[in-house]
Amino acid sequence: MANGMSVDKLIEVINTTLETVEPPSYEDLSRTRQKYIAAKQILKKRRKQLRGLGGTYRWDVKVTNHGQAEHVGAYEVEQVTVKDMFMKANVPVRVTRGKYAFDIMEEELNGGPEQVVDVIKAREVDAYGDVVDKIEQSFWAPGIDVTDDKTPWPIHHTIRPHPSASTPPGFNGGNPPGWPDKQGINCSAVTRFNNWTAGWKDMSDVSPGFIYRLNEAMDRTHFQAPYPYPNRSPEEDDYMFLTGYALRQQINQWLRRQNDNIGRDLRNFFGDPMLNGTPVQWLEDYDDVGVWGTTMPFIGLNFSVIEVLQVPGWDFKRIGPEKAPMQKTVVECFIYKMWNTINRDPSRSFMLNYFADLSA
Repeated sequence: MANGMSVDKLIEVINTTLETVEPPSYEDLSRTRQKYIAAKQILKKRRKQLRGLGGTYRWDVKVTNHGQAEHVGAYEVEQVTVKDMFMKANVPVRVTRGKYAFDIMEEELNGGPEQVVDVIKAREVDAYGDVVDKIEQSFWAPGIDVTDDKTPWPIHHTIRPHPSASTPPGFNGGNPPGWPDKQGINCSAVTRFNNWTAGWKDMSDVSPGFIYRLNEAMDRTHFQAPYPYPNRSPEEDDYMFLTGYALRQQINQWLRRQNDNIGRDLRNFFGDPMLNGTPVQWLEDYDDVGVWGTTMPFIGLNFSVIEVLQVPGWDFKRIGPEKAPMQKTVVECFIYKMWNTINRDPSRSFMLNYFADLSA
């Protein structure tokens, strides 16, 4: 090993030993995110396997009913009409890729197989981290352009903010800007595919205060079936509540004012406040005033209807190591994840936004 290592030897060492090597131990100051909220759902809990279908997942959505129930008397003539009650929703698969490389001329690759593998493992771990960072960033993005056929659809593709200060609360979260539909269904025609939205003006528990609008949102987005049927999504709600740091602090201050016995712990009412037994988590993406302005988003995601489309065999699939085509002394590795986000029923989620000039 004193004379270095050839590309072929390096590839052999990687393939035969990399999987058995523990990740190296070090302090990582390279990551800037404090939490990976979406990644935990995407990587562990909410995956829906996709097979075939030309890279697009489709499912049936019942958008209307026959409406033919009636009260009748004896000897009445019966007439039955039939209409198409279903539409096809669809979500395409998207690809996120990480990568890393090595050059046999790097000084640290001359220290023996153990050191070689240790360095390679560190770069592989970093490549996985890059993919997770990209997934988290993409999930919370405010939206994507209709011409973008590469970026996974963010949750705000289906859960839209409150449109304006003059818009009354309701199912206002329609098609994303510039898009003719939402997951293949035109929300202008099928308004039940909208998410619920509302504006708020202060923290009070009377309209249009935040506490009042929040409780109204919880009531308005809970739906029950009138009769048992093969519904893909359970009726039980599974909420995740998220907001920016400033609004979370305002919620905690409101709670402190309601409680005379706050105890002696300085963290009382300064952590994650609770809503229906579920913590309201701080999402640092909502702190970006360049994206959200002063609207202080608060989102209620009902994960009982949200899934992550996952292509089998492509869940952090590693391709390589192999020689770089234009660099004869370089070895490359790639990590692929094929996925996208599915929201089966946007009407069971909501978004609240602050407006200083709220008029509705």
